[in-house]
Amino acid sequence: MTSKEKNRFDYLDVLRGAAVVAVCFQHLLGYIYHTYDASHPLFQYIRFLIAESVDWGRFGVVLFFLISGFIIPFSLKPGSRLAKFFTSRVFRLYPAYWIALVLIVISAPYLGGGQQSYSYAQFFANITMVPKLFGINEMSGVFWTLFIEILFYVCCVCLFKLKLLDKSIVVALVAIGLNLTTPLALVLNKFFLLDMPVQFILFHLSFLFAGNLLRLAFVIKDRLAGYSILIFLLLNLFTVPLVSGLVFLVPEAASKGFVMFTSEAVVYAYALAIGVFLLATHYKSFNNKFMVELGKISYSLYLLHMLCFVLVTKFVQPATVPTFFAYLVLSSFLSYAIAKISYRYIEYPAMEFGRKIIISRGYT
Repeated sequence: MTSKEKNRFDYLDVLRGAAVVAVCFQHLLGYIYHTYDASHPLFQYIRFLIAESVDWGRFGVVLFFLISGFIIPFSLKPGSRLAKFFTSRVFRLYPAYWIALVLIVISAPYLGGGQQSYSYAQFFANITMVPKLFGINEMSGVFWTLFIEILFYVCCVCLFKLKLLDKSIVVALVAIGLNLTTPLALVLNKFFLLDMPVQFILFHLSFLFAGNLLRLAFVIKDRLAGYSILIFLLLNLFTVPLVSGLVFLVPEAASKGFVMFTSEAVVYAYALAIGVFLLATHYKSFNNKFMVELGKISYSLYLLHMLCFVLVTKFVQPATVPTFFAYLVLSSFLSYAIAKISYRYIEYPAMEFGRKIIISRGYT
């Protein structure tokens, strides 16, 4: 993306900031929700905020997916070199992620959380950012989205090589096809007593392709993309409630973590994330200095906030109202500070080093 285009899309940093704040908010209050249950004096309010109103974690994740789907294809324009794309992505994602993995390994014996140590197999599988390919889970529960992000990159590269990444009809068919995969399996299992595997990865992936459709509609001004995204959004009036278990019981939604609290909260999260993204993309006028800064450090904040929260709970247990607010303030401040440090000394230098490699190798 050129500097001119970058300036045009600065509002997306505000959206990134909103997304990461939502994820952190959900995890902050989620700890109390799961740890204290009704014994906490603020439990009924916390339950309403994160379980009965909106699943803010899912809101943030869907917003991140739409943003990535909107932005990433700009790096794969006709004539672009894949070496440049891969180099920039590797130095953008992996250094900060590797540091987070090391911190998780070092802190595990002290912070606990049910995991005192990690095997070499776990660690080295996680280094790839796609441990599921090796049958191993992520070392942090928040890292699951990174696998989907990498999968989207692979899909984009394949479509780019086939010269189809900017073909709205192809992108639309992929987005809609992926979106239908999970609900179709659920319907066939429910009404035809089949035993089809139910997974949610492709459903998540469909929203990254929806982000690309929105790019084609709003930036490229492709009319077919506009009609296609309208079809996709109307389709989700049915698919999101269905996969969330709102239409009929979906045990897999809970067992596989798609629904962490209530089905309604997930449905509201998708609706709100899509609405906010559409509003911001249409008006392009969201601007707040602090939120822009949060957007810039959002990746480090996403990677490290859970470690910070767990560390704070070792010193402050939010069992009372005063300690609850102390926990919120300390966790928020520590997460913000650590994310700033990570961005300043890891993320940004790594991205600059990647740019130097791109220039020195003539990938531009």
